[in-house]
Amino acid sequence: MTTASGTKGDRSGRIDIIDKKSGFFDLTASKSLRHDSRKNACLRRWPIWLGVAVLNGLIGVGAQAALLPLGLYGHGVVYLDTDAPVERSGSEVRVWSVTDYRQAQTHQGGKTYLSSRSWIAVDCTRQRARVMHLTLFSGARQAGTVVEREGLLHDWLPVVPGSPMQKIHDRYC
Repeated sequence: MTTASGTKGDRSGRIDIIDKKSGFFDLTASKSLRHDSRKNACLRRWPIWLGVAVLNGLIGVGAQAALLPLGLYGHGVVYLDTDAPVERSGSEVRVWSVTDYRQAQTHQGGKTYLSSRSWIAVDCTRQRARVMHLTLFSGARQAGTVVEREGLLHDWLPVVPGSPMQKIHDRYC
């Protein structure tokens, strides 16, 4: 086992790198904390529990985008996709948002959906916004099958105070 400095570790309270390439750490405590056998047993398990927590986090992150909640509204929860790139052109900003609906919604074709992903354009100087693209999903948080994809839904609309659009406007403008 080598420490971060590359010398042999004596486990004197340092965090040792088990494998420099993978970046996994050995978080075993120093000798001074090993006097109690109960603590020692608990400390020996610490790297295992940390590994389980990290793997659970990686599985969740790999499965879906990083979603920042913008708020809970009457129809559901609106999130901002912070992993998606933000596009800027002059006074216009384009971002991706996700909405999880409280109850199943029905599309005009009769199919139901529980979430949507929207590409939103916000005009910062004129304080207006529009949905450029919308994808509807049968499950929550963009899960399940794609129910429908639609292009430009409407012309520019004013940013309404207290709305998700206002939160997006305030964050990027």
